[in-house]
This record gives sequence, structure tokens and C-alpha cells, in this order.
Amino acid sequence: MSKEEILVTYDPVEPIELKNFADSIGALSDEYHQYVRRNYKYTPDRFPEIKIKEIRKGSIIIDLINNAMNSGLFDDFDKINHGVEFFKNLYALKEFFLGKSKEPPPNTTTNTAKNLLDIVNPISKDIGSQMTFHASGNSTINVTINQA
Repeated sequence: MSKEEILVTYDPVEPIELKNFADSIGALSDEYHQYVRRNYKYTPDRFPEIKIKEIRKGSIIIDLINNAMNSGLFDDFDKINHGVEFFKNLYALKEFFLGKSKEPPPNTTTNTAKNLLDIVNPISKDIGSQMTFHASGNSTINVTINQA
């Protein structure tokens, strides 16, 4: 059994406006919830929430936790690896919107597109900045979105 780790790193050149940062985190949470609802079945009382565990110094590094994993709701952790799968979906969205993929991921909606725009907004106009999404568990994925 491997430990799940979910990190989001904002690495801006210029300071991030607080509302843009809050909207980005809110959109990330909203998209995560939509992704989980589309792809997994849960009762409302056992729905996995994603929470901020810690914000670290330096770049804005947000250590997230999935409360379902840490509360012992699942006996076989290896069957569920939400963070990795969610960030794989985020990567596929990025590739589609950059024109590197002909098809969006399954179940992509206009709200998904809006969430992605809000998620990357803090770095979208800041030349040289980037965001990195990291998840590990059964496997590892790193997704970097930058403004070059």
C-alpha cells in the first residue's frame, strides 16, 4: 500500500492577487468534486473531500489531502488513487486546450473549461511563472503549466 500525496505549486514571478489565488483553489476543488462524481460512486456521507493540509514557504506549495483516504473509509487503498487520476485528467485537458490533442477527456463540460481557466489564472499573465500539479500513490504524475 502506497501513501497518496497531492501537491499544487504556484511559482509566480510577480505576487499573486489574493482573489485570483482564492478563485484558483476554489476552481481546483470544484473540478475535483465534479471529476470524482463523474467517475466514482459514493454515498453523500462518504464523499471524498480534498482539503489543504499545509501551505509551505517559498513558492506557494499547497499540500492537499483526500479526507476519505486518511479517515480509513477504504480498506484497500490501492484500488483508489484519486489524485493521480484527477491530475491525469487535468493533463489531458491542458493538452486539448493547447491543441496537442484532438479530443478532450471524456465528460468535459463548459464548466470544466471555466474551472481550468480559473485554476491557471494566477499565472496566466505572469511571464516566467508556472504551476505544477503533483500526485503520487500507485503511480506518479507531474503536470506543469507555464507562462513563457
